[in-house]
Amino acid sequence: MDKQFDGLVVAEKKGVAVITLTRDEAYNTLTLGLISNLKQLLNSMASSADIRVIVIAAEGKAFSTGHDLKEIGKNSEKKFLESLFSECTELMLSIQRQPQPVIGQIQG
Repeated sequence: MDKQFDGLVVAEKKGVAVITLTRDEAYNTLTLGLISNLKQLLNSMASSADIRVIVIAAEGKAFSTGHDLKEIGKNSEKKFLESLFSECTELMLSIQRQPQPVIGQIQG
């Protein structure tokens, strides 16, 4: 069964969880909300005995073009930027510490 989150869809089948970035109209740029959702998903999957591997995929022409510069331009105050980069750092550490292998499915 697919689960939808802001900018993400998750599907699980036979021990494989596929997390798909779905902001293809924005080249899957990473907003603070998407980074937070992805981090929470990975953290919740870490304790799952059913999930043996995690694949991060994306819809559209680009896997991801990085941080959403439009969001940064609208929220350029120090507090927002600190929050954004802190969440991003925590996401990267979550991927590194994940007990299951995490595979990036870049352009198929």
